[in-house]
Amino acid sequence: MEDYTLLLKDLLKKDVNDIKVEGLSERMKKEFENTAENFILKEAYEEAVKTFALTKNFDKLNKLGNELISKNKLNYALKAFLYSKNKDGLDKVGMLLMSNGDLNEAYLAFKNSGNVEMTRFIEENLLNK
Repeated sequence: MEDYTLLLKDLLKKDVNDIKVEGLSERMKKEFENTAENFILKEAYEEAVKTFALTKNFDKLNKLGNELISKNKLNYALKAFLYSKNKDGLDKVGMLLMSNGDLNEAYLAFKNSGNVEMTRFIEENLLNK
């Protein structure tokens, strides 16, 4: 089994949305995901989240997002749910971010989950205009 850590770290310096993955083989995606698992073991959560986003493995992103919530790594959980477009996960992490006083991140979570009520509440009461 190859170690794709260096290749992935170089790729992940770019915006994941700018990386063309259409031609990526299933074998290569699997290798990338194995590397992402190693990132998790090393607590390199940013790289793991971006790798699963790159391979479009939304199940892994959601699982990782929930694990990151339990580890109180809320900003990484937010990114996982943003990439997977998981509205429930975004609402959940948004509430936790708000209770921690991370209003901008909470606002981002609620805005992307489509939670108009919480978005409006933050806009009207908490964000500096």
